[in-house]
Amino acid sequence: MAKITDKNGRFFGKVSVLDVLLIVLILGLAAGYGYKRLSAPAERIVNANTTIYATFVIERVRDFSVAAFREGDVVYEQYGQQSLGKIVAIRTAQARDVLKKADGSSVYAPMEGKYDIYITLEASGSVSGGGYYFNGNEQLAVGSDLTLQSNMVICSARVYKLGLEEGAAKGE
Repeated sequence: MAKITDKNGRFFGKVSVLDVLLIVLILGLAAGYGYKRLSAPAERIVNANTTIYATFVIERVRDFSVAAFREGDVVYEQYGQQSLGKIVAIRTAQARDVLKKADGSSVYAPMEGKYDIYITLEASGSVSGGGYYFNGNEQLAVGSDLTLQSNMVICSARVYKLGLEEGAAKGE
């Protein structure tokens, strides 16, 4: 019966155990890297230089802030050099908040003199596997916050809806 290892720890007298372990480790790393590279979806642009519609919600503002936004106005991200887009639709709703009652219960009640504004912007951008990109570099995702600036007002807003069709972004 032939021995698999000799007295120096080499397989069949030619290859050491450490050499075999090193080769197995290198092959495992190469296989893992290859699997990761081949199985990852490629980042590709679906629509380049297309019209994107984004609806932002600005919550709990007073009536003068509502009046400061008009259809056709250009909106910028605060301190931004390029515009995010042009306002194509504005909708307002009565702002609401959770109020505690004297008996300890809570009620979702309207806030007097406060409004939520839904502003839909039309912008040029691209869509890729990673999301919506305005002006080629500003990525927007539903739920993300940013500060909007028009020629009359600056306020915090949250992305409410995104889409390639105006009705989809408005929630219609």
